Amino acid sequence: MFVWYRNSALTIIHLSDVSPSSKPGALAECTWNTRGWTVQEFLAPKIILFYTQNWTLYLDDRSPNHKESATIMQELADATGINKQSLVTFRPGLMGVREKLRWSSSRVTTLQEDTAYSLFGIFGIHLRVIYGENRQNALGRLLQEIIARSCDITALDWVGKSSDFNSCLPADITSYKAPPYTPPLLSEEEMQTSISALRDTVDADSALKLYALLDYLGPPRFVNSRLQLPCIAFLLTEVELRRVQDQGRCLVYDVKANGLQDLQITMANRLIQFSPASPARVTFFLIRPWNRYDLDLPDSEDESRDLDDFPEPLSPSDDLPLWPPRDHEVANSEYHRTLRVIVHLGGGRGDGAFGEVSGDEDADEETRLYGTGFQSGFLDDDDPSSADPGPVYRDEPRGEHDMSPDVRSASPGSGSGSGDGSWEHASQTR
Repeated sequence: MFVWYRNSALTIIHLSDVSPSSKPGALAECTWNTRGWTVQEFLAPKIILFYTQNWTLYLDDRSPNHKESATIMQELADATGINKQSLVTFRPGLMGVREKLRWSSSRVTTLQEDTAYSLFGIFGIHLRVIYGENRQNALGRLLQEIIARSCDITALDWVGKSSDFNSCLPADITSYKAPPYTPPLLSEEEMQTSISALRDTVDADSALKLYALLDYLGPPRFVNSRLQLPCIAFLLTEVELRRVQDQGRCLVYDVKANGLQDLQITMANRLIQFSPASPARVTFFLIRPWNRYDLDLPDSEDESRDLDDFPEPLSPSDDLPLWPPRDHEVANSEYHRTLRVIVHLGGGRGDGAFGEVSGDEDADEETRLYGTGFQSGFLDDDDPSSADPGPVYRDEPRGEHDMSPDVRSASPGSGSGSGDGSWEHASQTR
């Protein structure tokens, strides 16, 4: 249907509940603006005209194309939350995944599965239409395809109930109503200051090996509806309850982790408090999905390599290829980019928290990065073979997902993260 609208010579939109005498702002209140299928009605066409209930032009605007009307486009932007540039020159595809999901998060469809089907054209995705399937399955199939093709993990940034299709995905499109999380960015001057500090403590060989490890992780992928997500785990060193808010519904914790600036985490569930002076009996990690674009890798849609061309994650017992022979300029460039990644992952830390890179030969398809405060590896959703049998402390009840930083315990007796190879496996995350 998106292509049908795109190729139309003119698209006429009849606002059946907007009177001819309506003032600017009526678009936000009309029924047409609440429907899921209507998003492509105003994004896809090149020429559109809005008519009121008695078939007079909306706001009596007689321009030949209402996409050229600054007044109507501004009103439509205010009503839909979509910027004017996208309204006028929209191109389907997999760029800005999280923002496009937000566009449809408040819209409704008569058939529950149409919530997903109405987005196929927006993302330029063609999937089998199975009328009669439930909302969670239809949305799950769409999100699975989006993540697999775009390698964009922002689709995992949602608030609400988890899906029966896959617990990493939301049960409903409304979970994308909240604006996506945007981490504070360092100024270029602050970034360069942190990089300069790291150059005094991080040697090029270690940095380039880290670069090779992260580059080798490849993209997230779904296998038999299970998400295999490359993650980085930061060892927690201290958790302290700071305050209780919202009449006891939310708990705010001060958290310290190796390689990260101090954090505050808000969640509904109670965490075990501990500190170096009073350690916990289990080891906790802060799990962060790895975004391969942090390495400034090419956009997946422009790459010549197919998803299947990416290697499986390395076992640390394998001989790790560091980097192919290259000239000094390329090595320096990757060294600089790796330092930027370390500063970015650490939330601006440039205190030399990076150290030796080594592996744990007992780890299963997992590569530990000692001294950096983090370790990397593939976490296979719902696959018990990839996790330790040790106890798991969950920070939210099963079926609820608030996308707060994810804390899970490792097996009792885990090492301290000192770089001596004494780590235990990190427990599975979903």
